[in-house]
Amino acid sequence: DLRKDCDAIMVGIGTVMADDPRLTGHKIDANPEDNPVRVVVDSKCRTPIDARITNSDAKTIIASANAYKDDFIQSEKYETFKNRGVKFFWSGDKRVDLTSLMSYLHEEGIEKLIPVTYTMKTWVENMTDYLRSAMSYTNSRTLDELRESQIVLISINTYNSINK
Repeated sequence: DLRKDCDAIMVGIGTVMADDPRLTGHKIDANPEDNPVRVVVDSKCRTPIDARITNSDAKTIIASANAYKDDFIQSEKYETFKNRGVKFFWSGDKRVDLTSLMSYLHEEGIEKLIPVTYTMKTWVENMTDYLRSAMSYTNSRTLDELRESQIVLISINTYNSINK
């Protein structure tokens, strides 16, 4: 399973809302520490309180924008997530700063990351920003250097074909 070979899987809030994914090796025997870290890019703190991505099957990091931090950390949902062990990363004003997120994930020991997008259109729209962030994350200057790094790029179509 591809998920066992990576350190983290990153999804956006659209995927969480549409699919309620687990992002674990649920089709094979796996302990929580064997599962990749689940990273949710959720600028506006909209992750549902009952989202499977916040269960104890694996570590979860929710990346949110600073504009929504003060209200959210006073909410019951924040306390519930904290009690489940969910970590939060705050960056950017109204949108998560992906470059800062990549640096943070690297500091957390994440070397192999699978970014999963809900649609190919989203993938194409975000690819330039993601690649720029990923290259910053790996301190790479060229796409060849990026390809040689341990970051894995995968589209949702490829991801879905692997998980049938």
